[in-house]
Amino acid sequence: MARNIIRTLATATTLLGATACTLDSFGGPGSTMQFDSAFDSAPAGMEVATSSYAPDGMGAWGGPFRGRGIAVGFWGANSGTHSVNATVNQDGRVIRAKAVLSNANIKNTVFRLAGAPNFPAGYAAAAEAVRINSSSCQVYLGIRKGESIPHIGDLVFTSENPTFSSRELTDFRTTSRTFSVYYPDTRPGSDRYTVVVSLNGHYADWKQLSDEDYEREKRRLIDESIAALERYIPGVGAKIDWKEAATPRTIERYTTHFGGTSFGTKFEGLKVSMDLPDQLPGLYHAGSVGIIMSGWLGTINYGVIVANKIDKALFALKSSPTVPAAAV
Repeated sequence: MARNIIRTLATATTLLGATACTLDSFGGPGSTMQFDSAFDSAPAGMEVATSSYAPDGMGAWGGPFRGRGIAVGFWGANSGTHSVNATVNQDGRVIRAKAVLSNANIKNTVFRLAGAPNFPAGYAAAAEAVRINSSSCQVYLGIRKGESIPHIGDLVFTSENPTFSSRELTDFRTTSRTFSVYYPDTRPGSDRYTVVVSLNGHYADWKQLSDEDYEREKRRLIDESIAALERYIPGVGAKIDWKEAATPRTIERYTTHFGGTSFGTKFEGLKVSMDLPDQLPGLYHAGSVGIIMSGWLGTINYGVIVANKIDKALFALKSSPTVPAAAV
């Protein structure tokens, strides 16, 4: 039997039954991975197309890269059409599926996981035009074990700006921030307190910094966040024993999202996402693409929609009197 095998040391998929699997492009620093793609003879009249995403700039298609990785294999007709069949390898196992669900950013899915050459030019252009949302910064403050802080609310929205300004909200030196406060009763069984400070941000502002300037600006974020928190909890700085900052560059490093986006894409990403299986049968996408809102609520709702779509497609395949060789 013809096989479409992609071997990788990465652990990046979850098997859903025997007919579908999910893949993501969430990556981070770690040992070097090496793709070893081996394609045996394809069925008559078929051609093979492969793509793999290499984060951290270590190669464009395939080859060694840092972090967790993805490779997707396609069987396609010589006419130029493609469809997804055998997929990826998890812990040395080859996973074959009739449906593949990507929860990577839609632009990652189209251009990095699948590859623009596997799509019609018009669709690739529409995907290219999709705007991504801005990013964010976080400051993580751990309260020393044995210390406590008063209850000031679970979410505290603050700003020193006298009037509302969307420009100021994303300014590199914004004073608008949200404190997410976690108390012991938030996490039963724990006696610890934690504060996470969230600020909006633009990827370009952080990407251009030198390593030295980058570390200095992260320290500024931490210092300004603690100073702002002191207004609500005087003396809290003396109780903090863990300080850490994350930026759009951090998000890009660990998730590989385009532009380090925190909340997916603008509304035009929805149509590109929904049309994906029509352009490359067997490949689906779920994530934050502007349905309802760009965030967790829209992502959850859209995930349910896509899950039902995949279920119907698989049921149709099961009910079909013949199953194409590429889907076996």
